[in-house]
Amino acid sequence: MAGFGVPMSPNQIPVVLFIFSSSLVLGMATGIPGTLGVTDAALISQLQYFYSGVIGLGLASAITIVFRIATVWFVQLFGFVAFLYTLRYWKG
Repeated sequence: MAGFGVPMSPNQIPVVLFIFSSSLVLGMATGIPGTLGVTDAALISQLQYFYSGVIGLGLASAITIVFRIATVWFVQLFGFVAFLYTLRYWKG
C-alpha cells in the first residue's frame, strides 16, 4: 500500500494483515473458484472503511487489482507453465 502513496507505519501492519486475511477468508467461505468477486468487494470495502480519509474507491480498487494479480493470477500463470513443462516431460 505504501507503493500507492498511502502513509504506512509499523503499527498499521496488524490492520493491513486483518484486512487482507479476512477478505480472503470471506471469499473462501463462499466456495466460488478463485474467490472472485467476494474477496475483491471485501478488500475494497475494508480498505475504504479502515482508511476512510486516505483511500478512496479508485485507490482501493487499484490496490485490490494489484493484490489479486499477485496472489491469484500470477500463481495461475506459474501453475500453467509448470503444467506445460510436465506435459512435455511425460510425452518424452
